[in-house]
Parts: sequence; structure tokens; C-alpha cells
Amino acid sequence: MPKEDLAALPYTGGTTGMPKGVMLTHYNLVSNALQLAVAMRISQVDTHVGSMPMFHMAEFGFFNILLRCGGTYVIMGRFDPKLLAENIEKYEATVTWAVPPALNALVNFLENIGRTYDWRYLKVFATGAWPVAPVLIERLKKIAAEKCNNPHLVHNQVWGMTEASPMVTTNPLLRPDKSHTQGIPLSDIELKIVDIETGKELGINQSGEIAIRGPNVFKRYWKREKENQECWWYDEEGRKFFRTGDIGYIDEEGFLHFQDRVKEVIKYKGYTIAPFELEALLMKHEAVMDVAVIGKPDIEAGEIPKAFIVLKPEYQGKVSESEIIEWVKERISGYKRLLKP
Repeated sequence: MPKEDLAALPYTGGTTGMPKGVMLTHYNLVSNALQLAVAMRISQVDTHVGSMPMFHMAEFGFFNILLRCGGTYVIMGRFDPKLLAENIEKYEATVTWAVPPALNALVNFLENIGRTYDWRYLKVFATGAWPVAPVLIERLKKIAAEKCNNPHLVHNQVWGMTEASPMVTTNPLLRPDKSHTQGIPLSDIELKIVDIETGKELGINQSGEIAIRGPNVFKRYWKREKENQECWWYDEEGRKFFRTGDIGYIDEEGFLHFQDRVKEVIKYKGYTIAPFELEALLMKHEAVMDVAVIGKPDIEAGEIPKAFIVLKPEYQGKVSESEIIEWVKERISGYKRLLKP
């Protein structure tokens, strides 16, 4: 039976605990392939260059879409920015995707080479697995226009997880002005925001845990009874939603803004700090090439944000920690600031 028979058992959860086997049915996988194909207008005429490893559930999802639609899927042996740029041109790719660090590597590569590429057929460059800094989206569009013969490239964020086969939301292609968000739910998916502590459903622009239900949501975890009892939330009508462990809010237009993961937020004197907010801000600094923010234990505050920054080659040795800390201080709330080491 398609709704009951196990089709795949990918593992997830390695960053927040021991990996868990996710029981996905044939119905889950086919449903999600159809959902995303409709949302992104993918059909048999499309060509996707797969630059991410196929054990990554998002890459597997894109493969599943092209298989379902009868399109062309180009397999890369490993991610390499130069090879990706060449393959998009060589195979006249219409769609591709990457995780934000890989996109950052691709943009940095394109900005620092002397040659150009022909990406005229590329309709959509998607990112997923983690939100992408808005400044990086703008750099992608700028370099695509200047060096890749594509002034109309659409950036599209997809958001999901292995338990959702894997996609949940995406940006409508006709709303490029909302590409800084994670978009709206795919067809037949319901999404709720619930209070992490009380489980109460929250309203517009209120941050909480994201809960989802739909035909693409998995059956349960493999031999994990405790997690299977704790991962569900029930609304007032008794309908079952999966608690994703991700934090976000829905704006007035119904677009999801993913903020961070429940287990990765920084608790500073009772305040909640989303590491991604600081990362997105730091990416705007002209000297910053890449950044990661974590919570550092602190006796007085509980946790304080700590940033690990990679400077662009031309700024190395020319920009100090204090200068960056002062730059951040002027652009963010007091409790979210970086402190001197």
C-alpha cells in the first residue's frame, strides 16, 4: 500500500542528537515530487545540475522531481564552484540548487575570475537546508547579470526537512521580492506556529516552533518510541502536526520567515538570539567572506554570541576584531551584540 509501505529510510538529526531513521513511504515521496514540481514549474523540458551529494535529502528530492517529470538530471561527482559554473553552461541547465555555504563559494569564485559563462537558460537558482543572507542573494543576481549572461535569474528559497520528504515551503516564482523569506507552504500542506513552552498556537509575526501536516510528512522514526511520542502537536480539532524543531514566524502575507533551530538559539539573560540574524548582518560587512555564530557559555549571562569569521583575502590583516564588533554594535539591538573576547 503506497501510504503504508516503506520506500526509504534516510537518517537525520546528526547536528542536534543521535541520527534517527525517518520512515518515508512511496506516498510521501511521490506527493512531495508533485508538490514541488507544480510550485517551481518543473517539467520534462527542464535540466537540473545536481551539485550536492545525493545522500542529502534535498538533492534526493530534486532528483525525485526530475525522475517524476521526465526531465534531465546531471550528476556531479562532488561540489566544485568552477565545475558547477561550467556544467550550468554546458548542459543548458534550467534549475539548480545549493546550500548557502556552497552558494557563497560559487559567488566568490565568479566574482574573482576573469572569464564569463552563458547561463541564459537558468531560470531558478534555489537554496535550502539553511536560510541565506539577503546580501548573498543580491550578489548572486548581480554576478549572474554581469558575468553569466542572465539578468533575470530568480533566486528561490526552499525550506523543509527529511521528515517532509523533504520540501515544505518555497518562494512563488512571481514574487522575487520575497526571496529573503522561505516562501509559502506547498499545496496540501498546513503550517502552524506554536509556542515552544506552552504549545499554544500563535498569530501573525509571532515567533515559535513550526509545526506541519500534509501528505509528504513521514510515518514515524524507526524504532524510536520516545521521539515518536514527543514529535507531534495536536490542534483544537485533534489533527496531528509534526513539530519540526525549527523556529520561525508567518508575516501578514502568509510567508514563512525561518529564524533558527530550537536547539541552536542563544539564550542571553533570558533573551532569545537567533544566530542566523547575526550571521546575515555580518555578511553585509565588506570584509567578511563567511561567518558562523554560536552560543558561548557565560557565568553571568548564560550564553553570549560568538562569531567565527573568514575575511576576504584583500582584507586579511587589515580589519581587527574590535572594528567588526563596533560595526555590529551600531546595527543591532543591545542584547544581541558581539562582545570583546
